[in-house]
Amino acid sequence: MDVLAVNGSPRRHWNTETVLEHALAGAAQFPDARTESLYLYPMKYSGCIGCYMCKQKGKPSGLCRFEAALTPILEKAQKSDVLLIGTPVYFFTESAGTRAFIERLLYPWSAFHADGYGTRRPKPMMAGLFYTLAGTEESVAEHGHRHFRDSTDQFFSLHFSHHEVLLAYETLHTNTYNKFELN
Repeated sequence: MDVLAVNGSPRRHWNTETVLEHALAGAAQFPDARTESLYLYPMKYSGCIGCYMCKQKGKPSGLCRFEAALTPILEKAQKSDVLLIGTPVYFFTESAGTRAFIERLLYPWSAFHADGYGTRRPKPMMAGLFYTLAGTEESVAEHGHRHFRDSTDQFFSLHFSHHEVLLAYETLHTNTYNKFELN
């Protein structure tokens, strides 16, 4: 079982990386598990540009063909049995790098039918999406900020045979709060 963790945080050795390390440690307890962790930053890439290269007839589908920098990670993600994606929440959504990765991963798998969406995912796989955020569970609900997870969750439901979403609340912004004005 190949388990791939993709870290979408621009900050190394911080909240998101810690959560993914614990998830991989849990996966590694299974005798047949092969785990790997990849870090999206400081790679240079963008989100989906709607070029439709991934949907051309007669060409292999399922993989974004735009910008080669992200291709090795997309290939590994497509071949994994379990895909774990970790991201901090910035401005009530995934980090920009994580969002771009998700677009570039899932759009090639998306099929458009007259009656809705379908998937062209190359193989069955499971996924976990880990969000780290400074807010409390109550403050996120109180301010109506669940939407950051709901839209991505909808597309994960379409493309993954099984997926889980974990929100890690009350993570630290910094370990030197006295240097910043955060309130």
